[in-house]
Amino acid sequence: MTSSVERPRVRLPQRHTPRGTPPPRGCAPHLAAPSFGDRQQVDQLFRELDELETQVVHIRHRIAELGNVPQHS
Repeated sequence: MTSSVERPRVRLPQRHTPRGTPPPRGCAPHLAAPSFGDRQQVDQLFRELDELETQVVHIRHRIAELGNVPQHS
C-alpha cells in the first residue's frame, strides 16, 4: 500500500522593495535593469571581486608552497 506524503510548503522570498513600490512591468524585481548609479556600484563590486579572486589564487599558491616545505620538529 502506498501512502501519500505531503510535501512541506515552500516559502516564497519576501520582496525587498518598499511597500507601495510596484515591481517593474513584465519582470521580476531582482531581474530589473539597474539604474545608472547602481551600474557604477555593480562595476565597482565586480572590480573588488576580481581583486579578491586574484588574492585567493596567490594565497592558494602560497599554501601549496608551504605544504611542500618539510616540517621541522
